[in-house]
Amino acid sequence: SYSPIHWAASKGSARMCREIANGSSDIHGLTAAGENAVAIASANAHNDAVRELLALGVSACHPDSEGVLPIHW
Repeated sequence: SYSPIHWAASKGSARMCREIANGSSDIHGLTAAGENAVAIASANAHNDAVRELLALGVSACHPDSEGVLPIHW
């Protein structure tokens, strides 16, 4: 299931990603499929959210459960 950071990434909201991070939520968590927020934003072509998540320190080098990296999107 999605956490707040995954939901914000899926909607492409860089502002919400920043607010969630500032609220001390876990921004590095994974979905059941092993995706982090950068992977979700990348898969949905939400470039502003990807940039914000990277600036916040979320990894772009974490593969999901199938070995897919965010750069593959």
